[in-house]
Amino acid sequence: MVRHRDRIGKLKVMTAAMAAFAVGTAACAFVPNIAILALLRCLTGIVAAGIIPMALA
Repeated sequence: MVRHRDRIGKLKVMTAAMAAFAVGTAACAFVPNIAILALLRCLTGIVAAGIIPMALA
């Protein structure tokens, strides 16, 4: 994510990552089974792992 941040801009990448996290978290409320929930939570965790270093930098 840092590579994209340097090329595109911190604000755009941070906004896109926050939007992806919000959509993923909201989608977790409507999943039909536990397997999809686990997949979505894993993906939101990956996005969150990218957000934290950008927020601290």
